[in-house]
Amino acid sequence: MYTIIGLVALLLITSFMHPTFFQAKKGNENAPAPENEVQDDGDRSINFNEQWRFKRETDGKIEGVSDPDFDDTSWRQLDLPHDWSIELDFNPDSAATHEGGYLDGGTGWYRKTFTMPSSMKDKRISIDFDGVYMNSTTYLNGKELGTYPYGYNGFSYDMTDDLYTDGRENVLVVKVNNEQPSSRWYSGSGIYRNVNLTVTDPVHVERHGTFVTTPDLETAYEQDKADVNVKTKVENTSDQTAKAKVKSTIFDEDDKAVATVTSKAKQLEKGKVTDFEDNAIIDHPTLWDIEHAYRYKLVTEVIVNEKVMDTYDTPFGVRYFDIDSEEGFSLNGKDMKLHGASMHHDQGALGAATNARAVERQMQIMKDMGINAIRVTHNPASPELLEAANKIGLVVIDEAFDSWNHSKKEYDYGRFFNEWAEHDIKEMVDRGKNEPSIIMWSIGNEIVGTDSEDGVKTAKNLVNWVKEVDTTRPTTIGEDKTRGDKENVTPINKYIEEIFNTVDVVGLNYSENNYAGYHELNPDWKFYGSETSSATRSRGVYTHPYDYNQSTEYDDLQQSSYDNDYVSWGRTAEDAWKPDRDLKHIAGQFIWTGFDYIGEPTPYYDSFPAKSSYFGAVDTAGFPKDIFYYYQSQWKEEPMVHILPHWNWEDGEKVRVLTYTNADKVELFLNGESIGERSYESKETSWGSSYKETTDGDTYLEWEVPFESGTLEAVAKDKNDQVIAKDKVATAGEPAEVRLTADRQVIAADGKDLSYITVDVVDSEGNIVPDAENLVQFNLTGEGELVGVDNGNASSVERYKDSKREAFHGKALAIVESDKQSGEITLEASASGLSGDSTKILTVGDSASEMKKQVEYYEEQGEFASDKAAHALKVHLTAVSHYEEKGQAEKVVKHMRSFKVLLDDQKEDKSITEEAYQDLVINTDNLIEKWH
Repeated sequence: MYTIIGLVALLLITSFMHPTFFQAKKGNENAPAPENEVQDDGDRSINFNEQWRFKRETDGKIEGVSDPDFDDTSWRQLDLPHDWSIELDFNPDSAATHEGGYLDGGTGWYRKTFTMPSSMKDKRISIDFDGVYMNSTTYLNGKELGTYPYGYNGFSYDMTDDLYTDGRENVLVVKVNNEQPSSRWYSGSGIYRNVNLTVTDPVHVERHGTFVTTPDLETAYEQDKADVNVKTKVENTSDQTAKAKVKSTIFDEDDKAVATVTSKAKQLEKGKVTDFEDNAIIDHPTLWDIEHAYRYKLVTEVIVNEKVMDTYDTPFGVRYFDIDSEEGFSLNGKDMKLHGASMHHDQGALGAATNARAVERQMQIMKDMGINAIRVTHNPASPELLEAANKIGLVVIDEAFDSWNHSKKEYDYGRFFNEWAEHDIKEMVDRGKNEPSIIMWSIGNEIVGTDSEDGVKTAKNLVNWVKEVDTTRPTTIGEDKTRGDKENVTPINKYIEEIFNTVDVVGLNYSENNYAGYHELNPDWKFYGSETSSATRSRGVYTHPYDYNQSTEYDDLQQSSYDNDYVSWGRTAEDAWKPDRDLKHIAGQFIWTGFDYIGEPTPYYDSFPAKSSYFGAVDTAGFPKDIFYYYQSQWKEEPMVHILPHWNWEDGEKVRVLTYTNADKVELFLNGESIGERSYESKETSWGSSYKETTDGDTYLEWEVPFESGTLEAVAKDKNDQVIAKDKVATAGEPAEVRLTADRQVIAADGKDLSYITVDVVDSEGNIVPDAENLVQFNLTGEGELVGVDNGNASSVERYKDSKREAFHGKALAIVESDKQSGEITLEASASGLSGDSTKILTVGDSASEMKKQVEYYEEQGEFASDKAAHALKVHLTAVSHYEEKGQAEKVVKHMRSFKVLLDDQKEDKSITEEAYQDLVINTDNLIEKWH
């Protein structure tokens, strides 16, 4: 049984010494050097993303960059996170090849000039990077701080001894070297995750210095409590000993203290780390779960001579889980199949540059599909992904490596593995050891050499290193050398068998044929499908409807959406799902993949312009493909039906029509006339789980319909013939206009919040034209930037950073980012010969008065059921504004918590729309956090 309380790490970076659009916004190429003084507001963590200079080496090496006196005034000015590769044109001759999406890497330099206040003279100050791709070297004031090779972990350097706090300028320089080919997928290039300063007194909690667990939580929860064990590492970097104690206080989501414990005082030796351990009890605990992702917060205070020297926050969640060789996976005592998706890290048009809203959008789309688990492939997750999973309610497998000491690409991580593996896997585990979402640590994926004695030795080392940090979660591996012929049980190589005995849970890639046989041979092994299906499809493409093809290339560089194209080593979505469904001992599966990703355009190897994958249930723009709804039909209980394909064909052409549904039956209507009902039989697995299939064993319903223009409607019914869901497709005429729809009409004026605006090319009746490829031009005005455009077409090499985009099967996407001025953003879209459209996005600051504007905006848009509902919110916010003006923090927090309760009540009685509710909750939480 694995029990854990999880951390949402506020500072996610590694400490060591080692010898040697939205990125384009604010990008005035020759802007004068800004005032860049770090403000001492008493914060432990200071965001360090703004006002950097950047230059990519394009005409040979740039010499002397690390010299503080180097002249960088002609360099581009930008804010981080930043990925320079996504800004480039696609290059058919790129060293990245098709696997890296034909986007170049190379060498880039970043410089930041800043001053530190004298009030920080006696502080310990580190520079903390969440991720730099890759092989970066950092300099401060001309001195090399260190080199860190891995592109996906955080790292940190102590700058204290080389930092000026006397008014002189400091110059920080980072060299990034992405020599290609370095990856089997698009990696991005640059300082692509967040950067922070950590400022502490000499006596402080060490980085990643708290570990919170709940021993034997299952038993304790039956007694209506949670026993909490808190381990704290306190570092003394001063030149003298000190006597300290640690006070640990646990707060619930209403900011109420629910447990407090203070340690006995200990002597802290100078230059040493001292361990503290304490125990507390939470009475009547609320569990973290995928349906209710509830978190507590541990506040750690280090006290010397009755003075608080450091305060360290650790948000966490209380939960327990088990992976059993017979019963599969359970969370908090409830059986739960892992309906998982594998996910690479790019954000489509934003590239690798991390953005919290972009990641959260991806995770929410996955959850809407029925996903409850994410396998992060094939590298440690970003802090933003883990935070989204913790918040939304998704469990996560965090994966360390795609290669060990045998490289898959000439310049990949394998070059550094032998020297860095122990550090890097411990960093991954140490960073995430308290995250409630993480349930397994993967030591690698499809590793070259696992079928050798050396591979066994490496696997054992990696597992031991994980256990040195965290024994509360199992280890796993994703292994593909068990595929065999996809039908018979595959003999297991003796070394792989030893590795399977070494890890706690066996992950099988594309080995459904072995699920039953391996269990019979090794009944104590615990199994799941770590990578499954690898079916390929293009949104809106419906070809060879009755032919099921493996790794087949077509002239149009697309794949069919009938779930009838898949790779030779993989299976259709349906074929991969059934063995998982039918066998209880299989904990679940992780489909390849949730989203399309840049690079690896299988099956089109070296076939420019094919540059991104076809595997996703959702395309790079975030538009669901038909298979998205297949997974919904199998993995969600909310009644649904989805019909495919579109309804624009030749008169009389016989069209294969499918519906994906979780209903008992579907009746199909063409222009109001029934053309037949199809139904499922209710069945049960050997372990008692119910499911639905046709008499032929299909998990979809099917018709063949001669085409006639008009409307084709699917009406889904329960077993009592009650209508529970509908879907329809209509014949579209010629393109007539462009229609814009924003996913969020109100965003934060924080310089990083996003609105994703869908572009539909529609006919005169408002129907999406399924074959429309019109070029759409964008014009943006107001308080924001157009930071990316996309259409989900894997064979398009249009720039992601542009003001135009062709539609792909009637759709395109524009991504808008706020600046830091509250106001309005207007996006206009036009296309030759079509009527245009525009949409307005409101950007609001983090104050009650700004939120009042948001409520007024939603009131104008008709998002409230009555004027009374909007008025109640505005009155509340007016009162909070008064407390803000007086600086009464406790009253602001208290009344904003009451405001949140009021929002919940309005949602419950349907006085407010879901969209308005969600946006107001986000801003409410932000305001509470600001004043708290």
